[in-house]
Amino acid sequence: MFTLDQRMDQMSSVSGTEGIVFILLPDGRRKILANVIKFEAKLKYTKKQIPILGLKTKANKKGLGEGTGSMTMHFNTSIFREMAQRYNTRSRDGFFDLLIVNDDADSNVGAQKMLLKQVNFDEITLSVLDAEAEYIEETMPFTFNDWDLLEGFNGRALIQA
Repeated sequence: MFTLDQRMDQMSSVSGTEGIVFILLPDGRRKILANVIKFEAKLKYTKKQIPILGLKTKANKKGLGEGTGSMTMHFNTSIFREMAQRYNTRSRDGFFDLLIVNDDADSNVGAQKMLLKQVNFDEITLSVLDAEAEYIEETMPFTFNDWDLLEGFNGRALIQA
């Protein structure tokens, strides 16, 4: 039986700073994106409302999903501008994969490894200067076409009810 004193153990929390992002390029190269400050990817589903006789509310049926996200990075690599230039000069779009690993050694929930497939940025910062900034950064919104949970957290954060 569930009681109100059952809570998540603090060791089940995952530090936001304990992780890494890899970029898997179409030519087979794999690079660590050590300049990432913040990363988030989401999958949003469309829903269709289905009217059903006898119900006072419409039912919802899940439809297609759309993968979106954003990545904020230190502005210190030209890899994405090089991809944009290839598209601009040769019309060769730069799709790639991203592997995101959450791995907090102090957490008891283990690691999670998420693979985002066919990632494509929506916009690219070409150049930036800021006389008041301690450091310069760029935020890059993106879409992705598929994903795979390669390894999930171990489930210790869930409490048997």
